[in-house]
Amino acid sequence: MQFSLLPHRSPDNASDGKGRKRRAGAAPPSGKFGARMGGRLKGWLLAGLGAVVLWQLLGNAPAAYAHGGVDPGDNIWLAWNTGNPLPSLFLFAAAYLYVNGLSKWERPSHPITVWHKISFFSGLLALFLALQSPIDPLAEHYFFVHQIQHLIIRMVGPLLVLLGAPLTPMLRGLPLWLLQGGVRSLVRQNWAR
Repeated sequence: MQFSLLPHRSPDNASDGKGRKRRAGAAPPSGKFGARMGGRLKGWLLAGLGAVVLWQLLGNAPAAYAHGGVDPGDNIWLAWNTGNPLPSLFLFAAAYLYVNGLSKWERPSHPITVWHKISFFSGLLALFLALQSPIDPLAEHYFFVHQIQHLIIRMVGPLLVLLGAPLTPMLRGLPLWLLQGGVRSLVRQNWAR
């Protein structure tokens, strides 16, 4: 049996699937022909629809602003995000738990090196800059800055934080009541293991 990328052509003495011989050069049954033409037509329709959508996106797209960003005449370097302090609070809480846990960990089973600490705090700094610095208002106006912000938030920051090996120091940094009441009961659950 040969493999070919071209459509299969029947020999002159091909049958029509019901045991009857078809004469040479006769059109295949309408079901197969319709399916073959329907597939081609569907491909052309999808390609045409894709071209129209691409033309609409690239040719007629107006500028889009999500939340406002920087007002005209404002200094971009002074446009820090002070309206939402939650990212800063969570980042400071993570830093506190990490430092507190390192100070409570007297005999570490695996040492946390200087590189771990630099990596962890660099990740927190990257997340802080992406969420609170002038990158955030600039991301409202420029799509490429918006994408850079996404890369920092989703890839650079978390990777650096995780390279800092934060699990044990942060768990040791939690207050005792939270460790015994929350973490211990959570770890005892089968679905959490």
